Amino acid sequence: MYLDISVYLDGNSTNRDRGKRMATKRVKFSSQVSPDLLAGMRAIAKHEGRYFQSVLEDAMSSYIEAKAQERVRPEVMAHFRASLERNRRLGKLLADS
Repeated sequence: MYLDISVYLDGNSTNRDRGKRMATKRVKFSSQVSPDLLAGMRAIAKHEGRYFQSVLEDAMSSYIEAKAQERVRPEVMAHFRASLERNRRLGKLLADS
């Protein structure tokens, strides 16, 4: 199953400008996390002189971007499969030589 998360990514952002991009609207949520992870995120925020929510947004954005890179888009796979089919005979000739 392909999960299209492109609506969450603008493709042009960097870690530095994520806060600007996401500053327009915020939604409250609650969750649970291990004490060590929470302490680590708070330490990063304090060390960098940033708000905790900003560091959390960066971490979440990085995770989403990484997931977006994991899967090949369906249209790319369709082109790949079509190319394999078009070049099947050539592939066999090369494999046999």
